[in-house]
Amino acid sequence: MKSKTYRYTAGVLLLLSLVCLLCSCRPRHSRSGRGGGVSGSSSSASAAPAERIVAVAEKLGGKIYLIGGANPQGPLGSVYEYDPASGAWAGKAAMTAARHSSASALLDGGIYVIGGRRGNDVVGTLEKFDPVANMWTSRRDMPTPRWLLMAVALKGQIYAMGGIAGVGDSRRALNVVEVYDPKADAWTTEKPMPRARESAAAAVLNDRVYIISGKTASYAEKTTASTISAEVDCFDPASGSWSSVRSIPHPRTGARAVVFDGLIHVVGGYGGNAMVKSVDVYDPKTDAWRDGPALAQPRSGHCCIELDGTIYLLGGTSGSMQSPTLCPSVDRLALGNTASPQPEPKPE
Repeated sequence: MKSKTYRYTAGVLLLLSLVCLLCSCRPRHSRSGRGGGVSGSSSSASAAPAERIVAVAEKLGGKIYLIGGANPQGPLGSVYEYDPASGAWAGKAAMTAARHSSASALLDGGIYVIGGRRGNDVVGTLEKFDPVANMWTSRRDMPTPRWLLMAVALKGQIYAMGGIAGVGDSRRALNVVEVYDPKADAWTTEKPMPRARESAAAAVLNDRVYIISGKTASYAEKTTASTISAEVDCFDPASGSWSSVRSIPHPRTGARAVVFDGLIHVVGGYGGNAMVKSVDVYDPKTDAWRDGPALAQPRSGHCCIELDGTIYLLGGTSGSMQSPTLCPSVDRLALGNTASPQPEPKPE
């Protein structure tokens, strides 16, 4: 299996910059890296039908749906269904408009894709995908257009949090929280996050929302380790209040979080100087973090889905920020095994 490694403008050190410059890249070929592990065995499944970054993914009925994102040709509207049992991909109905850097949530059998960006247009578009009918339906737009936002589903509603407003040097991180009620097809405003942030990891555990790390600085500042937040904020919808819990030991932006066995796993991302291999695991019962086994290769801007005790990583980039490689494979990261990860070579 081969992948494409892309050379970008000198000095581009941000995953976000890679998204914005995708259309001006020049490809060359290189052999792809190997898969990694979280807390158990790992391997690489069949190649993705389209290499992409900052896409969204959800699971339903034992299948994984990979939606939107961007590749060197620009933003994508394509949708693929991945069957982990067979490793097969199937094309599905595309979104009505291509976009990247959206957020998604699964609720009552529907996949909701929220916000995002295409070119210089930042959108508040909300669409619902019905995998059974293979059909998209437009819903009421989010009041605040934004991209690189976070979203979760909780108690019949969808929370859209943070993200970026605007484009160019004036773009800024937000602390806005807007809540969508699918029954009423209406949005309301919730108490804002304690701090503005974008490209954070988000998870729901024990009916609470966790927003983890991400970038908080304005875009007048260069993204470095000092401009990436280590803070973890927790929202309790019952009281409508935010609180802070123990900070993540390895701050990062562009990471994803999954929940398994009462723990939050934060996987990959960009640490301010380079993409990272680290996996941090949070236990809310003890308010403590521990290290998960490092990934075999850095990965950022990817999607993570937990299914039957295995994390599936789809899309994203690996390698260095100066010479990033779009990941064509689906890496499987088995949970619940304390053995060190033993990555398998990708098939030729």
